[in-house]
Amino acid sequence: MRRKILCFGEVAWDRAWLLNQLPRPGLDSVILAEYESPGGCALNSAYMLASCHVPVVLAGNYVGSGLRGQALREYLLTAGVESHVVSRSEKPTPLNQCLVAQSSGERTFILSHDGIQDYSPTLIGPILDDLSSGVFSHIFVQPYIHEGTKHLLPNVPKSTWILAQEIDCNSEFLPNIDALQLSLDEGTVFLASTITQLASTFFRGRLREIFFTHGAHGVWYQRKDSLPRFFPAVPVDKVVDTTGCGDAFRAGLILGLFSGATTVEAILVGLKFGALKAQTRGSHCKGLCESHTGS
Repeated sequence: MRRKILCFGEVAWDRAWLLNQLPRPGLDSVILAEYESPGGCALNSAYMLASCHVPVVLAGNYVGSGLRGQALREYLLTAGVESHVVSRSEKPTPLNQCLVAQSSGERTFILSHDGIQDYSPTLIGPILDDLSSGVFSHIFVQPYIHEGTKHLLPNVPKSTWILAQEIDCNSEFLPNIDALQLSLDEGTVFLASTITQLASTFFRGRLREIFFTHGAHGVWYQRKDSLPRFFPAVPVDKVVDTTGCGDAFRAGLILGLFSGATTVEAILVGLKFGALKAQTRGSHCKGLCESHTGS
């Protein structure tokens, strides 16, 4: 049996405006270009995993039955993503909107995660059937789809590694996941003592490891009952667009673990993927497989 990776979460369309600079008090911003592409955290990671010829299944919120929804489904099919995405006419495909600075590649979302709470309950049954038969070895879950996550996580066997993203220390989902990916705010003191103190508020139940990402600074890896370890970011000559860099890191991390790498080796793959994404316009990028196999 060929095992697979499951990405369960946001399936959306991303719209970005390229500006000469992000809006600042007293400074005028000029729109230079506008571009769109399929996006969403789960979709981005699934797409990048599929580009590395990894068997990946994407499931999540509804998409619309209009042009964006149709284009999104065709896009996933062409990319080789096994898509369990349900269309319906009542609501449009979720649309994330962000601003990207041409000079730095820095981005800020002005609308995101809108409408992704609605999902088809019929998805959960087949996923649970696959879980019980051992199809999935690794899972990424976005708990924004609260009810779907609530039904999914308690039924995942302990032999399946579960990574969740951006949940707080009081989340009901923490006891049911193995690993957590958290983005640190720009003002966070990026020191070992800070990381250890912050991580201690999360560990309970199954949770054993946390990946703290901090953009161009790098990643802290904290395993329960161990000292944190710092991994600097891969240097980039020119940052074009930071949208999706965290999703690219996650794709590389999961790819490494799925391929049998150690956690340290998988983190290094994730950092390389994040750096490659930063040099590409849009929500995700191609060419990751070549960079991985050539490393």
